[in-house]
Order: sequence, then structure tokens, then C-alpha cells
Amino acid sequence: MKGLFAKRLAFTLLFLSGILYPAAHAQQPQLEVMHEAGSKRAHVYYQAAERQTVLLRILDAERRELYAQKIRDVREFTLPLNLAQLPAGSYRLQLKAGKWKQEAALELGAFRSPLRAEIIPDELRRRFVLKVAQPELKKVRVMIEDPTNELIYNELVELDAYGNRIFNLGQLRSGVVTVTVLDDQGSFVQKLLLP
Repeated sequence: MKGLFAKRLAFTLLFLSGILYPAAHAQQPQLEVMHEAGSKRAHVYYQAAERQTVLLRILDAERRELYAQKIRDVREFTLPLNLAQLPAGSYRLQLKAGKWKQEAALELGAFRSPLRAEIIPDELRRRFVLKVAQPELKKVRVMIEDPTNELIYNELVELDAYGNRIFNLGQLRSGVVTVTVLDDQGSFVQKLLLP
């Protein structure tokens, strides 16, 4: 009688472990990073069984945090990343949700931007003219950092029929201003000295 009971118990436990293990295993979030070595673009795909807050971080080779973003109350998402502003090198992309954490390597190559742009400063009027030499481009993203490296402007702007746009910097303090121009292919950076 004991032998029969032990066999039934063993069978029941084996049966339950076959059901429960895959269920527990399915609870683990899944991370997929689509990134071509050398490229400055990546797509992050995340999927989990239940909704939770996910922390996305980009770390440099010394594991210092360069970027962090919380994505709240999600079960699944696809996130495109434009890493054009990062210099070439090795980085880690880290996702963390509760006790789960996973990382993926990112190898960013030297970036050659097809974006052909020019910034013409007008120091006396404290402004500059952005000229984009690609007629097919109607909009570009412009980011301006003040002399303290604080990002004070980050907008998608429309260009006129000649690919130009005027930016006034009258309110900024004197010093070096960094202007970054981005399109969907690349970036262009120039520093301006404001008197």
C-alpha cells in the first residue's frame, strides 16, 4: 500500500512540475535588442507576463550611467534608440523590472553622418542661421546646450523652402553654446561662442 501511495505521489509531483515549471519559466520577461555592430541605432523589444515598471539604462565601458528612462505599467513595448550623440565605443544596455535584470552589449562605430548642414553664426545679433543642404529634408531636430551644458532647447523644427532656419540666442549668457542637429540618418554638432 505504501509503495502504491509513493508511486502516485511521485507521479503527481512529476506531473505538477511539468505544468508549473513552464508556467514559472514563462513569467520571466524577455528582452531582445536588434542592433547591427557599428550602427548608432537600436531597437529594444520587451515582453513580460504582467504589467510592471521597467528601468532602461545605458552604461559606458566603466559601467557609469549615461542615460536612464522609466517605462511605467507596461507588459510589452518596442523602443527605437538613436545613439548618434554617443562617441564610438562599447556600451551596455540594461533593463530591470523588479528582481529581473538583463543586459545587452552595444558596439558603436565611428559615425559618418550623411546630414549636410552648416551653422552660420551672427554674434552681433546673438543668433545663428541653420542651413541644411538636402532639399528632401523638411524637418530636423535641433538641440541647444547653454554654456553650463544644460539642454535648453530640444525641438523638431521645420525648415523653410531653402532648408534654412534662424535661431535667436539673445537670452543666453555669454560663453560656448553647443548646437546639435539630427535627422533620421545622422547628426551634426557645432560649438558657437556667444559674446
